[in-house]
Amino acid sequence: MTDITLNMIVGRWYEPFLKAAVESLLPIVDDIVIIDTDPLVNTNRENMESISGVRIIDMPRKSDLDFSFAAARQLAVDNTKTKWIIILDADDVLHEKYFDELISYTKTNCGAVEGHFWWHMLHPDYYQEIYGNAKAILFRTNSVKWERKIHEQPTINGPIISAMHIRENKYGWLKGQRDILRRYEYYYDLGSGEFPPYVDTKDPDHWLDSRMSSGLVLPYTEEHPKVVMPVLKEMFPDIGTFPFTKENNV
Repeated sequence: MTDITLNMIVGRWYEPFLKAAVESLLPIVDDIVIIDTDPLVNTNRENMESISGVRIIDMPRKSDLDFSFAAARQLAVDNTKTKWIIILDADDVLHEKYFDELISYTKTNCGAVEGHFWWHMLHPDYYQEIYGNAKAILFRTNSVKWERKIHEQPTINGPIISAMHIRENKYGWLKGQRDILRRYEYYYDLGSGEFPPYVDTKDPDHWLDSRMSSGLVLPYTEEHPKVVMPVLKEMFPDIGTFPFTKENNV
């Protein structure tokens, strides 16, 4: 018994790595709580239901504009019975080499453990660096409260351990530039109040080119978590070759 629960909120967009990512954590979690934020149309439902031991809680939304990501996060926390929580997004995967270390932090008096994430952009051979990419991963259950409707943020009581060598891989942006722009526009329309300041072209298929050339999107030379490799190889047969060019990014 590790006394850890995995918390996740899942929306309508299909997440090809969700099941593998969750099942990879089964050796280190005692419970899994997933909040289905769009249960009537969720394309991930079958994969979610097939995960051993999962508890799915439906949270229907009246509309996207009325929906609160913080409320969904808090609903997962309120339904957690263990002392500790690992919180991941549906497109996040933790590398297996960090599991033992995360368990070791549950023996401390910290309120949370903060790691670092690689935000893969366009192709798994690349990642984007933004704002240091710091993110709390492990929380003491009674020390966290979620706030803010869009781009929700945790309020954490107790000391935070900085373990920035622990990396989390985010794969939800492995799309063409046009699709990534649509995702940004979606959050902006919900009221995030933020839009990329580096949109310097009206061409939706090349608006990220400047980030590639400026070095803000970098070559990824580490190993991906084992559980995602079959899907990555299917989606990107050229993985490992750093193939990005302006001609093949759509």
